[in-house]
Amino acid sequence: MLDGVEVNVGDTVFVLGIGYGQVNSVSADGSFKVKIGRATQEYRDGGMIGNVRKVYWHDPLFIVPPKDATLWATFKEQALYNYALMVRVLQGGIKAPEVTTDESEAE
Repeated sequence: MLDGVEVNVGDTVFVLGIGYGQVNSVSADGSFKVKIGRATQEYRDGGMIGNVRKVYWHDPLFIVPPKDATLWATFKEQALYNYALMVRVLQGGIKAPEVTTDESEAE
């Protein structure tokens, strides 16, 4: 699994420092093999090698934090809120507001 989502043969994943590859086998213990070019590497459940996570669904976004701790805390809070909101919208948990027009304003 990666981030709570099952990894399947044929899935495309991103390996840090290498790039995108394709999962070509998945074991019962959750480990899986990724083929990139001619090379194949096995990763443990969660995309781990040793104590380091190497595999993600896409190229992760790393943001350099500012020195100001309050600014960083606010940024993280807002980023997590926006991400959770986007997931809910895309999963159908929140419907987009209906657009209505007031004919009196159009005149």
